[in-house]
Amino acid sequence: MRIVPRLPLLLPVALLCLPATTLAADVSMPLHGRLASIAGGPVPDGNYAMEFAFYNAPNAVKPVWQQKALAVPAKAGMFAFTLGPGAVLALDDGLFAKTGKLWLGVRVGAGSELPRVAIGHVAYAARAMSAGHADMLKCSGCVKGDHLAIATVMPKHLGFNYAGSKTKGGPAEKALLADKATVAAQAESALKAASADNANYANTAAKLQCTGCVTAKELSAGLMDALVKSAKLAKVATSGSYSDLKNKPGLNLYGLLAASNTWNSEQKAAGGVDFAKSQAKLMRLQNAANDPAPCAPAVTGLIYYNTAKKALMVCNGSTYVAFAFAGTGTQDNPGSSCQDLLNKGSKQSGVYWIQLGGQKVQVYCDQTGDGGGWTRVMGAKWQFFFNNGNYLNYAPTKPEADNYSILKHRTHLVKGGKWTLRLTFGNAGAWNNSAVAHRTIWSQQHDPFTQTTNGSDYTHIAGEKSSTCGGFNGLHHKYKGFSYTSDPDSGDSNGCWWMQIVPHKNYNGKGYLEGYGGSGNYHKWQVMWMR
Repeated sequence: MRIVPRLPLLLPVALLCLPATTLAADVSMPLHGRLASIAGGPVPDGNYAMEFAFYNAPNAVKPVWQQKALAVPAKAGMFAFTLGPGAVLALDDGLFAKTGKLWLGVRVGAGSELPRVAIGHVAYAARAMSAGHADMLKCSGCVKGDHLAIATVMPKHLGFNYAGSKTKGGPAEKALLADKATVAAQAESALKAASADNANYANTAAKLQCTGCVTAKELSAGLMDALVKSAKLAKVATSGSYSDLKNKPGLNLYGLLAASNTWNSEQKAAGGVDFAKSQAKLMRLQNAANDPAPCAPAVTGLIYYNTAKKALMVCNGSTYVAFAFAGTGTQDNPGSSCQDLLNKGSKQSGVYWIQLGGQKVQVYCDQTGDGGGWTRVMGAKWQFFFNNGNYLNYAPTKPEADNYSILKHRTHLVKGGKWTLRLTFGNAGAWNNSAVAHRTIWSQQHDPFTQTTNGSDYTHIAGEKSSTCGGFNGLHHKYKGFSYTSDPDSGDSNGCWWMQIVPHKNYNGKGYLEGYGGSGNYHKWQVMWMR
């Protein structure tokens, strides 16, 4: 039957009582039950405080016997407890023989007592024990008159003729027949008790709900095959065969890979997998923010992609290191110039490493403008001015800075005695975030910071030509009043200068003189490039 109490935590449960029939002089009565929630599922595994009591009426206030248990274990909702042992008042067969019909009450935790359950004939089989005690009694003179109930056996009943009868004249044979009848009745009662007990257990099994409590040993040998035959279970579950899989993937590529390698009995490639004859297409490495496994000599070469560092990590036998691609323009593999890097495939503008005169230098390369291959060697933004101590080497490790110079390396960018230069100017912002207002590209065959010519070695390549000094014909070292190189050649007077390149002195506070369109035009930033 199903009974719903409340536990201390107000958890609804259900109790199914299953009394058994193990009885002795001091009775031990096994009790089996199931604790379940209102929804029908088992309560959580654990120990529950319970109280059991027998009453002589369904509404009696005081129990005739009771027992408390502080911790009754329940697993998957099922519990078992033996009434009698450990009780304050012993549970003996006299309770069932003298009290008459009994009702069992159960309380779980501090909740209210559950509706009482009438005890059936199984528990009352304890009455049979009284007869058993009399049968076991073997003595001479041990039963005296004061042991007999008053008016039960009178002197007139002591004759042989009273045996087996309440009246005079009962034959002895009747005693034997009565004994046989008693034994038969006891056997019938025992059979009924066993049947009732089996019925209770069957009822319990029908209501048993659990996960993992039925293992393979509880199943019949042919159960799996029967499930497969009835299509309730896939055949692969019993065969383990790849051919029994439904919607199975093709293994052609795996077969080709297998054919390229020697495999041992454990289906592992002997000496590692060789992909020489088969491609590993679109292979994606494990992604992890931290090392997914310890790096040790046994796993040298283990590789994964570190999402935090955004790099491939390789175990070198003791620690993980970032995997570096051996490209050009790196510190380990520098180019000789930005033009050299462009020729080798580095077509993206940005910062690269090149080697100038045996020294590795980080530079900015323009790989897209004016054919690409341009190395930035100088930059200035108003109101910055170089001085004699820094104009050849200023912020050399910051190739994208507004104010910058690596002019000390300029001669290593000259090819065959020809200097190929580009000047770019802007009227606002900075060199890397605003429009170019003017640009001039040319070549000359002398050093503009140490030499001066008549301009005959000048060749215009692209862009605007400055209009100063009768027409721009390259940069020269002749006049250095406000900059470290300018436009007057050997045939010009110093008064025609209007190109303030690599500035070192303020002219009139308006900007750098640019030389385009006359003497009154200024710019806010300038950059010199070489190729």
